[in-house]
Amino acid sequence: MTDLSVPDTTPPRSTLAAVVVLAAIVLASPFAYARFTAPPSEPSLSAEGAELVELAKMRPDLLAREMLVQVYQAFEARSEEAIYDALAAAVAGPVLEELYLQRRAALTTRDGAVQAVHDVTLNTLSATWTSDRSVVMEADWQILGTVGHAEHQHQRGNSYAATLTFTLMGPGFRVTEFDLHSIRRDENAGDVIEAPAE
Repeated sequence: MTDLSVPDTTPPRSTLAAVVVLAAIVLASPFAYARFTAPPSEPSLSAEGAELVELAKMRPDLLAREMLVQVYQAFEARSEEAIYDALAAAVAGPVLEELYLQRRAALTTRDGAVQAVHDVTLNTLSATWTSDRSVVMEADWQILGTVGHAEHQHQRGNSYAATLTFTLMGPGFRVTEFDLHSIRRDENAGDVIEAPAE
């Protein structure tokens, strides 16, 4: 004889309790909540910021050269505080500390002769925008300057290749990442120049 009665499919009370506890854990999990939470967005660009970005997109070479000139001029300052303040106007984050500690030593020879940079020329440049306020540039540039003492000075030229990230921060752009690839000495810029008489 076939049993046509409907079987009792009600789960045991212990199983129902476990399901309720599991659901409560999932709903309380920060991962479950984060799935529906959009990441915080950056504030919209101001009119001044949008204008700076537009100019940088049209002429990235002007932005790159301006920032490089500011960095080199910072190293010509005579006090530690002046060097740091000048660098802070052009770079930010870990790059600021790196350039302050390392690049200053590179522009000052062991015997105390100070190098002064007179010209910065961009050889090649490519720009890729990674956000509405950040651009990565592959740059190759040359600097021309003098190094020496009161008696004589040497004209010196070096070429550099690096990847630089420029980010709009507050009133202007800052170098926020710096990856130096090579330094090349220009042998044609090695003449000795007699210092002008005072």
